[in-house]
Formats: sequence, structure tokens, C-alpha cells
Amino acid sequence: MQVAHNVQVMPAPHSSHPDSPLLSLGMALLRVDYMISELRFKGNAYGANCSYGGGVLTLTTYADPHIKRTLDVFSALTNYVETAPWTDIEVTRGILSSAKGFIRPLRPEGVTETALSEYIIGRDYDMLNARYQTLRNATADDVRTALLNVLNDGFPQSSIGVLSSREKLDNANKELPTPLTIESVFEK
Repeated sequence: MQVAHNVQVMPAPHSSHPDSPLLSLGMALLRVDYMISELRFKGNAYGANCSYGGGVLTLTTYADPHIKRTLDVFSALTNYVETAPWTDIEVTRGILSSAKGFIRPLRPEGVTETALSEYIIGRDYDMLNARYQTLRNATADDVRTALLNVLNDGFPQSSIGVLSSREKLDNANKELPTPLTIESVFEK
């Protein structure tokens, strides 16, 4: 394997947290402004992504020629967020791409399933509307604050996983401050 598949996962607030819409918006901004630019265009990874959901924030690359460089880009994320030059236009574009989770047509058969799911988890229209309003009224500073809270708390508790050849992993371990634990996924 001449490429690596890298992931770093850290704890994040549950989707019921008031900052949840801001974190989703932040991931939309970071995906375009930082992850794709730094890892795909500059680092030649075939794919790069960041996501938030299920109580975790996830940073990933796939078919990536780098390990250490990618992990360095992941760890520089906090510094980027602190100084990201997000304009009102960029935030508005992020809001539009993130709003699809709130505004989508439902077919009759889906309405019942959605209503039951919302009832079971205790989410009502007022809660959804409050979250939607948080998203619609978001500013760059709101997003920055929410992201920095998660990143500052999450990075020290994060886990890293890399799938690659033994040779690439050994070479990366020579450069990494904390070596990766290497295990074969093919042998038991």
C-alpha cells in the first residue's frame, strides 16, 4: 500500500447541545477552507474530510501519500480556527449548505417515521426551531468560539488511526513525536 488512510477522532458535544448547529456549520467551513485545501490540494490526498455527529468530531483523509504531514495538518486545526478569515459571505454559504438538515421535503411515509423518532428522543418543534435559528443567526465569532471549545478540550483526548503499509508506518514513526502503535490488520 503506497498511500495511507488517516483518521483522528475526538469527543464533541451531543447533538442536543446548543452549540451543535454551530459545530455543523464550522465543519462545513473547515471542510472547504482548510481540509480540502491543505490535504487534498497541497498534500495530494485523494480525499479529505471533517465531520461532526454522534458526539464526536472526525478528521479524515483517504488515499493519502502522507502520514506525518497529515497528522500535523490535523493538529494545526486549532491555530487555523483561531485566525480563520471567515467573512459574512463565507458564513452565509456555510449556513446554506448546513440548513439542508433542517429544511427538507418529507414524503408521507417518512413523516410518520420522523415524528416517531423525534417523539422517542424527546425533540419537539420548538427545539428544532431554536436550533435552526441558532444556525441562521450564526456569526464567524460564534462558530469560532464553539469550535475552539471542542478542539481545545478534544485534542488531548483524541485517538488517531492510520491504515497503511508497514514501511510507511515505520517511516512515519521515525518522524512522529509520539510513535503510532503498529498492528497488522491481516494477522491474528
